[in-house]
Amino acid sequence: MKNKLWLTFVWLFGYGLVFPSQLLATQFNNLASTKQSAWLALNQIYSVVEQVNKLTEKTTCKLDDDQIKPNNYQIWLNRGINLQQFKKYQESILCFDRALLIEPNLASAWLRRGIALSHLQKYQSANLSYQQALKLNPDDYISWYNQAYALTKLGKFKLSLIAYEQAIKIKPEEHLAWYYRGKTLEKIGKYNQAIASYQQVLKIEPDYYLAWYSQGNLLTKQKRYQAAIIAYQQVLKIKPEEYLAWYNQGNLFLTLKQYRQAIAAYNHAITINPEYEQAWNNRGAAFEGLKQINQALESYNQALQVNPNYQTPLNNRHRLLSKGI
Repeated sequence: MKNKLWLTFVWLFGYGLVFPSQLLATQFNNLASTKQSAWLALNQIYSVVEQVNKLTEKTTCKLDDDQIKPNNYQIWLNRGINLQQFKKYQESILCFDRALLIEPNLASAWLRRGIALSHLQKYQSANLSYQQALKLNPDDYISWYNQAYALTKLGKFKLSLIAYEQAIKIKPEEHLAWYYRGKTLEKIGKYNQAIASYQQVLKIEPDYYLAWYSQGNLLTKQKRYQAAIIAYQQVLKIKPEEYLAWYNQGNLFLTLKQYRQAIAAYNHAITINPEYEQAWNNRGAAFEGLKQINQALESYNQALQVNPNYQTPLNNRHRLLSKGI
């Protein structure tokens, strides 16, 4: 089993930006605690979305539009928001800029402008917009949260952590700030603090599988293999079709020389994703651990069927065949 590079753990990431409407939707859903109220809430949302969509299809930010009163900042703001909902980010910025020419102290326009710039991956400019929003509204969770995201993208991890912590002070019950605080702590190698952040996420949202997954990854890095296996098991209780969690769990069993458990985990991974060549290769390594060489060769062959240029199973198969096995 020497000199075989079969262990590659795979990480999952969520997306980091939050729109004001997302937070409102979360709060609204929390109120819909019964089936009837949830049904009513859903129908109200669909009705609003349909109306907005009809309006937005014709929305532009042109000065010659007869419907716009040039000095009404609220119209410019609303137009920008509508454009943003349709992912017309560059044009939405023009509307927000026009609103801000009329009313420079409009925190919501600065926030929305920052969100649009973030979507355009102009993170430095986005950060400046969030700074302006926070000067005007220092207790706004969404501005702190999205500024933290922009700072992370700029590689300013310590400043990003400060922003996430400000967001958490304002809304300690919002799990996403805790989660991305953990991801940022990972980037600077503070694994124990990151794990503590993920644990806080799970106190708030026990079924947020990305926090279990990230915790499993860090526990693996710390060689706390049994704890990592438990974390991946939690992922799979919530999302049994997550083949990467099966794969990573298989790698842990392989590391612990629990070959039968490893094979079972890899079998789950390749049942869900038969094209995942790394799982086929590592399954072969587990069969080698059990001295089941024919099954190992079959697994390496399957890996090569998926990816004929995958060097690791090529090497593994060549090594076995060269021994006359």
